[in-house]
Amino acid sequence: MKPNGQWVTNASAEVNDKVKDVVAEKIQEIEEGTDVDPIINAAFVQIMGEKSKYILGQGSGIKSASRISRNEIQEQLQAQQKEEEEERRKRESVERKLMEVKNQLEEERKN
Repeated sequence: MKPNGQWVTNASAEVNDKVKDVVAEKIQEIEEGTDVDPIINAAFVQIMGEKSKYILGQGSGIKSASRISRNEIQEQLQAQQKEEEEERRKRESVERKLMEVKNQLEEERKN
């Protein structure tokens, strides 16, 4: 990007627009407070492909999450989903018991 805010080439501007579109799409799918840097990096890699080059003044560039960390994240997500499902079942069980007690009390009051 030039100092005046314009892109050096049209191709650069197109890549920027594509990355913005992908990031905006992904951000709509996440919860508030989630770190968006990995999403931006993943969007960039999705558009540009993964390249390992050193960029002068920018370091070694964007690094995508390794397969191991992706697997770890997937395992954590599955564990969290399982825990949420168990908590939902417990809540439903408590609600059923509460309704049973309520119905028993109503029956006793009628008698």
